[in-house]
Amino acid sequence: MDDINKTHMVDSWNGLKELDWGFVFVFGATCFIQSIPVYRYTAPNTLFANGTVYPPNEGFCPCRESGIQNISSCKLNAPIFISQPHFLNADPVLLDMVDGLHPNKEDHDMFVDIHPTQD
Repeated sequence: MDDINKTHMVDSWNGLKELDWGFVFVFGATCFIQSIPVYRYTAPNTLFANGTVYPPNEGFCPCRESGIQNISSCKLNAPIFISQPHFLNADPVLLDMVDGLHPNKEDHDMFVDIHPTQD
């Protein structure tokens, strides 16, 4: 209440300071980016799955089709949803709504590369 920079920061949830679940990226492989070794972690297929497809995600959204997440409350209630590119891992009905989408893991998977360091 006393610092606008703390808006949307969560101090606790139902009295808990830490939760034993989360959207965890999965180790995929060791790669090289311009000869620099990196560990590649990919998003799980359940990242934006609704509670019908992946029960631990139940209650995180006013859910629609699996594979999209409503983030309207984060953006002043503008009608905004997020998904993986080309609706990768989403309900196939979403693909029928947009022409020209052809999701494939090689081109559309979300990942993060982390350079391991040694002390």
